[in-house]
Amino acid sequence: MTLLADHILRDGGGAVQMARQESPNDRLWIPRADGQMAILTRNVEQQVFGWTRFIAGRLRVVTEPTIA
Repeated sequence: MTLLADHILRDGGGAVQMARQESPNDRLWIPRADGQMAILTRNVEQQVFGWTRFIAGRLRVVTEPTIA
C-alpha cells in the first residue's frame, strides 16, 4: 500500500498500530511513532488509494477508534 508513498510511514518512525474503518468510507487509520496519524482512504471498486497525514498540534494520538 505504500509503494508510491513509502515516506508516509517511514518518516514517522513506523506504525504503532492500525485500525480499519469500513463505513461510510473504507479507511485505514495508522498512528505513527511520532504522534501523527497516517490515513489511507481506499475505493477498491474504482482502484483508487490516497494517503494523508493528520497532525494534531502537539497532541499524541494513542487511542483506538471504536467501531460500532
